[in-house]
Amino acid sequence: MDSNLDQLISKTLDQKMTTQEWVTDTIRMGILNNYFKDGESIPTAGLAEKLGVSRMPIRIALLQLESEGLVSLKPHKPAVAVTLSPEEVLQIYDMRFELEGLSVQLATKEATEKEMKELYAIVIEMEKTTDSKVFMKLNNNFHNMINELSNNEILINLITQLRNKVLKYVKLYLSEDMNLKKANKYHKQIINAMIDRDPNKAQQAVHEHLANTCTTVAENLRNSANDKVNI
Repeated sequence: MDSNLDQLISKTLDQKMTTQEWVTDTIRMGILNNYFKDGESIPTAGLAEKLGVSRMPIRIALLQLESEGLVSLKPHKPAVAVTLSPEEVLQIYDMRFELEGLSVQLATKEATEKEMKELYAIVIEMEKTTDSKVFMKLNNNFHNMINELSNNEILINLITQLRNKVLKYVKLYLSEDMNLKKANKYHKQIINAMIDRDPNKAQQAVHEHLANTCTTVAENLRNSANDKVNI
């Protein structure tokens, strides 16, 4: 297990949630932050000891994370962090195109002027930072706020599940300065279209943003797979 997991556990201990929610959220964030590598076993006994709980909350958490597509569970074998193929990434983004396109259309119609200003302020903060971790947090805030403004809980839940599946790969994409600038170019297009109250233009900007990210993430996965074959 990655040593950074200890820091994650310390941070999440103070959050107000049930023990089961805390265990599930800690393992989820461990996977999304790549503390458990792709295809790496997730040790039930070791995690239970580290978190100070019995194995049952760990097993329940892993079942929940399997339903979210973050964990693979097979009979008589340890749980493993899911590895996505480039083809699976493309399939996930195909669904995200439709769902997030609808979300931004709804948000463009529903958002107040104050909420538009808040979104724009996030984009400006992203433009100022060169820290990929800070950018990632702001990026999540930006997209989460748009989805929340759709006022459609079913849509929000579906988008969140799909975004979580590829989040750790997107973090690698955003670790490069050039990609930070490119991503924020699309963010500006999205918020400007929203301010203009043009839902179709906002949808197109979201599609272009997702298409660019999808292409780069899938290429990175292919290159990584080729490197392993050539070792």
